[in-house]
Amino acid sequence: MHFPAVIVLCLFTRIANGEVDDDEVFQCKPHKNFENKVQKIVSEKMQYTLDPVADDVRKIQSYMEKADARSDQKNKEMLNIEARLRAVEDKLGVKIKLEECPKSGTSGIYTIYGIAYPEGLSVYCDTQTDGGGWVVIQRRFNGKLSFDREWDQYVKGFGTLSGEFWLGLDDVVTLLSSGEFEFRVDISDWEGNSAYALYSKFSMGGTSSNYQLTVSGYSGTAGDSLSHHSGMAFSTKDRDNDTDDDGNCAKDLKGGWWFTGCNLSHLNGVYYKGGHYPVGLHTVQDGASWYYWKDTKLYSMKTTEMKIRLKN
Repeated sequence: MHFPAVIVLCLFTRIANGEVDDDEVFQCKPHKNFENKVQKIVSEKMQYTLDPVADDVRKIQSYMEKADARSDQKNKEMLNIEARLRAVEDKLGVKIKLEECPKSGTSGIYTIYGIAYPEGLSVYCDTQTDGGGWVVIQRRFNGKLSFDREWDQYVKGFGTLSGEFWLGLDDVVTLLSSGEFEFRVDISDWEGNSAYALYSKFSMGGTSSNYQLTVSGYSGTAGDSLSHHSGMAFSTKDRDNDTDDDGNCAKDLKGGWWFTGCNLSHLNGVYYKGGHYPVGLHTVQDGASWYYWKDTKLYSMKTTEMKIRLKN
């Protein structure tokens, strides 16, 4: 035999209150007021259960409203940046997109803009090579600047944009965060020859990965001396991240790089004038080298440039 829930509640309530004996339970019948009480109890219970859910919904709505407000603020900031950029374009007489170097005009120092640096970032732009638009991240041509530096200097950058320099790992990572980039190396020797290596994919991790390099898609005339280093963290003489168990490549080769154990390229090596240097006078092959162009690491380049460009 089955009883409606209301009658069952009635029975248990009356028995618990001592109002009926066990043999009188079948005399219990639902009363309208009792049904109302039951409905009220159920309603209050549901409300108690739903209140936390309602609070969560209100919190989510509040968060979304704040997110929309922040988005509106960012849009306003971008419009302001773009307006300022248009003024720069008018002054220079060239068109500069956000976070890009000019693709015409004279190579040199420019200020480019982006969300990460609304006040602008000064960089050296190569406006001529292969259609221009290159941000140069490393430049050497006279050997006056030592690249045998510690970690913090490679992270922040050193040198001057009008001379030899290393842009800085932090700034490079910030630039790379704006999209997909290609990477180019331009090198020349002491006999008047030049070569290049172009990579269709280039990226770097941040501080947590020690600026791990990812590079692929080689083409060019210099030979592929960088893909060997893909997947490696950056190393300096005071921060050893290479795979050489017997030493510190950056310390031995006198410059920071994405060393394995140790290298097929090292454009931050020692600048030896004349190119060739006899290994007998040196304990290691520490020149500014690009192995597959000269088939040796015992040759130091006359000029080197490393540069990145946002892909279309």
